[in-house]
Amino acid sequence: MKSFKFISIILLIFLVFSSCNILKNEKEYQELKNNVITYNQEEMFRISLSEAGLEDVFIQHATGFEKIDNESDWCQVFLLGNDRFEQSKLCDYYLAVLCDDKVYLKEAAICSHGSGIELCDFDGDGDKEILLQETVGMSGGAGQYSSSVLDFENGEFIEMFSDSVALYNGDNKTTGFSIEILKGNKYKIKNSITDYSEIFDFKNKPEKYLDGLYDENGEVIKRKIYVDSFFDFIPNDVDNDGVYEIVCRQYVSLIGHSDHLGDAKTVLKYNNKTDTFEIIDAEFEPYEG
Repeated sequence: MKSFKFISIILLIFLVFSSCNILKNEKEYQELKNNVITYNQEEMFRISLSEAGLEDVFIQHATGFEKIDNESDWCQVFLLGNDRFEQSKLCDYYLAVLCDDKVYLKEAAICSHGSGIELCDFDGDGDKEILLQETVGMSGGAGQYSSSVLDFENGEFIEMFSDSVALYNGDNKTTGFSIEILKGNKYKIKNSITDYSEIFDFKNKPEKYLDGLYDENGEVIKRKIYVDSFFDFIPNDVDNDGVYEIVCRQYVSLIGHSDHLGDAKTVLKYNNKTDTFEIIDAEFEPYEG
């Protein structure tokens, strides 16, 4: 028994030294020289995918290995940026999915002020979809945005939602909000999709502002509100069922684009029967500034 233990110890030592020798034949271990270094945007976290025609792009975001395709075990999603505009924060962005030793690519945005991705299960099939939010403009209101959800299936990017695609009520880019000016310096916000309505006051508005809402006899002048793109497009499991909804907010103006009346809030939920995102909840949040 003692001889067996002795042989086992010798064998273990031999294996340890053998593994070290194998590692020594490879590249040397790189010891950290500093725990904190200076970030250099022009050099760090950059890659080239020459076969795809992408050179010196930076990694804006990289996910962990996630289940995003039923046909593959695990994939990793990257958001790549090309800062080709000198002295500007504008960038082109690309989606890259690493899956089964292949990289699948898709153009995401051209001349974008910023982009971001999140992975969540929106349709309840057990794998995750890609939510993409892009800032395409910064002038007026809260800026201009492009919002989309993509499913990755069998190497293909399939568009499940885009703000350029009609929503539940079939009206392009419309989330169903409207205004009714009331007497007594009040107004009602209505949503035609959810039957939401609520009355608010024109708080702290000057007389000159109110003159644009009522005529000389005090009668209401009909007005329309302007509802911008989604400046918030945030995944959230609102009903706690393990499948994610999307909470959205839009900048709303009344008299000119700089007149921030408030924000239109909607909740989008994917309907597997119609293969569309539908508005299941809506409300209005008045601007208190």
